[in-house]
Amino acid sequence: MSSDIEHFYVERGDPLLPLLPDGGGWEHDGEEHVAEGDGWLLSVYDPEPVEAAEIPEDLRGLVPGLAFRVDARLEPINPPDQAWALLEAVLDTVGGALGGATYDVRSGHAIAWRDGLRVRQQDG
Repeated sequence: MSSDIEHFYVERGDPLLPLLPDGGGWEHDGEEHVAEGDGWLLSVYDPEPVEAAEIPEDLRGLVPGLAFRVDARLEPINPPDQAWALLEAVLDTVGGALGGATYDVRSGHAIAWRDGLRVRQQDG
């Protein structure tokens, strides 16, 4: 089993690879960027455009102009802390670069980035 995460962004971010944090040892295979550790795997997929109706309303309220989605998959569903830390780093570097919003997988809180900074976290 895995944790599937949708991140929504204002900008497209092509190419995505330069935005991913160091320390992942990223492999790029088509539209997928993969970091692998001891017993875990993090896949981050290239951005794709989305319709406003596909973006949760509360996230649209946090960051106006969301128009792209970057999906990620973290395996297994309860990976070690190192995998969670890399996912958090992905959220902050990509979110900071592109402006975006998502939900924290572990807490369910909405997270947003504007002007390069994490600006708000609230109950989702």
